[in-house]
Amino acid sequence: MDIRSTSGNTGYGLSIKSKSEEKSRFSRSTWRVATLVMILNAMLGNSSCVVLTQISDFAKASQAVGKTFSSIQDGAEPACKLANAFRSEKFNNMTGNKQNCQYYASIKAPLAKVNQALFNYITALGNLANDDLSKVGSGFDNIQSELKTADPTLTTAELTKATAAGGLAKVLTNLWASGYRQHELAKIIGDNNQAVQDVTSFLADYAANRYFEGLRYDYDTENSYCKNFAPPNEPLAPGEPLGMEILDRHCTADLDRLEAQKKAVKDFQTALGTIGERHKKLFENKDHLDAKQLAELLGQPTVSLASAAISIKNAF
Repeated sequence: MDIRSTSGNTGYGLSIKSKSEEKSRFSRSTWRVATLVMILNAMLGNSSCVVLTQISDFAKASQAVGKTFSSIQDGAEPACKLANAFRSEKFNNMTGNKQNCQYYASIKAPLAKVNQALFNYITALGNLANDDLSKVGSGFDNIQSELKTADPTLTTAELTKATAAGGLAKVLTNLWASGYRQHELAKIIGDNNQAVQDVTSFLADYAANRYFEGLRYDYDTENSYCKNFAPPNEPLAPGEPLGMEILDRHCTADLDRLEAQKKAVKDFQTALGTIGERHKKLFENKDHLDAKQLAELLGQPTVSLASAAISIKNAF
């Protein structure tokens, strides 16, 4: 028997309970606590799930944009060579300064490394990286000299921004070694925000801009040729109506393609700006992120990034 003081219902201020009653009361109390813990865990688990989903969706859309960079790069050297061909003397004295097409071959690999580091980092935030990230950190020790060799005109400021990609790559190496932990997310964002700002800025202001200028060179050159040789300016047109019609159609189609590609590179630049700006917002709110806030921060940008990826892919 268990006797304890009460403010009681008995005249003697005592309550006498049997051991079976105590056991029953203890069981009910334990059940209530256990139930509360399960509810809290479910709430926290669901919240974490939503948070991770928002970041994962943003990361996936970002990675889709990143993958289009190789297509932009692949088209640069052939377009340059074609434009230079139009500027040969036999084509209506279009003998202006020709581009150095070897530049695009030389700069391709180091720029691809910088791009890969950025987008693998963003993907890792959403725990979506499927590659062996332990290998991503390699090859960055000489990135500055590789870039400088490919383009001696790169400024110190531009090189500094580009080499920030090495830091992002090392983050991925550490994540692979230790395993992704959601509670580390705030620290990762905080530690690497400046590197993300530097790399997105470099890729947009230097890399994408160079590819855009190359496409504009190609467009302007081909447009000038088509205006001088396509009907009705070509004096031989009456004698070769079919040939001139084919040339006219080719000019129209090719110029439309180049216009779409120029827009796509601008879309890539805009997407980089979106990624940098949203990462900055995550950094500013890293200590008190919740599902609702993440939806507001990443919802619409995720849609715009996905749309940009599709338009870029279609253009190239």
